[in-house]
Order: sequence, then C-alpha cells, then structure tokens
Amino acid sequence: MPIERIDKVMVEAGPDGSPERLPKFSETLRSDDSGKSGRSVSIGDRIVDLNRDALFDRQGTVIALRPRAWLVLKFLAQRAGRLVEKNELLEEVWADSVVTEDSLVQAIGDIRRALGDTGRTALRTLPRRGYMLMPDQVRSQTAGINIGDRLRAKAEKRFVGRASELAELDSALALESGGTQLYFVHGPGGIGKTTLLERLRRDATDAGIVCANIDASAMSATPTALVAAIAGDLALIETTATLRDICAAMTSSDCRLLLIDSFDAMGDTSGWVREKLLPALPAQVRIVVAGRNAPDTLWTAHPLWSEAMRCILFPRRGIASAGSSCCRQVGA
Repeated sequence: MPIERIDKVMVEAGPDGSPERLPKFSETLRSDDSGKSGRSVSIGDRIVDLNRDALFDRQGTVIALRPRAWLVLKFLAQRAGRLVEKNELLEEVWADSVVTEDSLVQAIGDIRRALGDTGRTALRTLPRRGYMLMPDQVRSQTAGINIGDRLRAKAEKRFVGRASELAELDSALALESGGTQLYFVHGPGGIGKTTLLERLRRDATDAGIVCANIDASAMSATPTALVAAIAGDLALIETTATLRDICAAMTSSDCRLLLIDSFDAMGDTSGWVREKLLPALPAQVRIVVAGRNAPDTLWTAHPLWSEAMRCILFPRRGIASAGSSCCRQVGA
C-alpha cells in the first residue's frame, strides 16, 4: 500500500493558514550525532519515521501533528531512551521565537494524543527536568509484568458486569453532557470505583480525549497539594503551579476530563474544591469524583452544583442501585 505523504504547505501552515516559519534547526535534525537519523522508532501502534519526517500508524496512514509538535517528537525520537531537558527542547524547537513553557506543554500533550494508548507511558515526564521517549525496544527491556500490572489485571476481571455503571458515565466523554458538569460516584470501599475510573481514563485515551487523573489519598489534603498533583498529571513544567496555571494548561491541551479518586481523603479541602477549584476550570472539562460517601447537602443544595451534578451509587454486586433514593440525582 502506498505511503501517504504529508503536504509540506499544509504541514507548515500556521493557525490562520499562513506559512509558519520552522526553526532553523529543523534541517539539521536529519543528521544527529547519535547516529539514529534515517531510522524508524516504534511506539505501540505508531511509527516515528525520521527519514520521511512523519508519524504513521501501522497501516501506513499519516497521523497529523502540528509543525512544532512534530519537531519536538522528532528531537525526542532521535534521543530515544535518554533524558531531554525542557530548556534544550525550548532552545532547539523555538530557537526563532520567544515563547513560554506553555508552548512545550501543549506540544507534549499533542504528541501523547497522537501516540494513542501508549502515549502517556511512552513519553515520560521527569519532574523539574524534562522528557524521555521510551520506544518499544527500550520499554520491553526495562518493563516486565510488575505487581501493579498483575493487580490491575485482577481488578479488571472483578469489574466484569459493571456495564451499567460505565454507561452512566458515557456522557462524561461526550462533547455535550446535557448540563451535567460533575459526576459523583460513591459506594462502599473495595467494590471497584477505582477500576471504574481507570476504565474511564482508558476509554478517554482511546477516544483521543486529554484526561487528568489523580488519587486524593496519595497526597496531603491541601489546596496546594491538589493543584500540584493536577499540574504533575498535565505535565506542567512549573514547580509551583497555581490554579490559574492548571486552568491555562487544560485550555491549551484541550483537557476535557478530570478524575479524582478517593475523594473522601480531601476532608475539609473538599469545600475549597467545591467553591474554588471546580468553578474555575475551563467550561469543556467534565469532572468525575469517586469516594465512599455520598455528597452532603453542601453539594446537593449548592447554587452552582445543584443543577449540574449527577450522583451515581456504585452498589455491591447483586444489589440494585438505589442512587435516586439515597443520593439526590440532579440533572439525570
């Protein structure tokens, strides 16, 4: 099957359709001192072809990337398995212009979406340092079946039969969700809420939806720690990210889903989440939180959330969902 070529004029066009001048180094990338020029790098079902300057799927179809995002990917691919510092990327890819680190964050998000299901694990963020692209060969040498893989596989088997709960959250992945901005999943511990959120994250990744995913039990119950956790999952480079920073990153990366597991661990900080964090997020973001307890009246009677929240009871197997009786289901 013939390989589809990228039209140079189309690839180098800027947002307004006018040509975007690429960095001076773009031609020198063809002959890197590492000796990796002219080869292909395999990442899951994607192929980074350094000779033909394009990202392909296994059928030979070009996966579109904006010019700067492609140059970042190419630079990382030529240094696959090695740490590339953020300043090095900025100096090389944006050598001809003055930009903030948000431009790099956006490019990394674009690349992860283009790489598909393996994007998050193959393109790794090393906090406060930079990024590392891990091709299949490197990952196969360094990653076998670990404890987490085995436990996740067992959890997945226990999750069979939860189709109705997944269906409840389908609209969280839709562009329009009928006015529902917040989904509050609650139920006893150990019945699969975490697995539900993990499945939702995977479905979002498969659909090309940028998703931020955090576990409240793995951090201090403070606004600062929560913001830092979201910033880390969004691959923000700033070490002291603010609420404004993560909102800007969500907008630039088109993040449309925020998952918060173990929400009960937030304690009193849940009030800050309700009053400050969630209302500040970009309008396209849907939020799914999971915890043992149903939301109290501070949530269900809130002037903002009373018409924008759906409660989903996650029952034990064999017990019919009683969501409408034990938790006010608003916007259902």
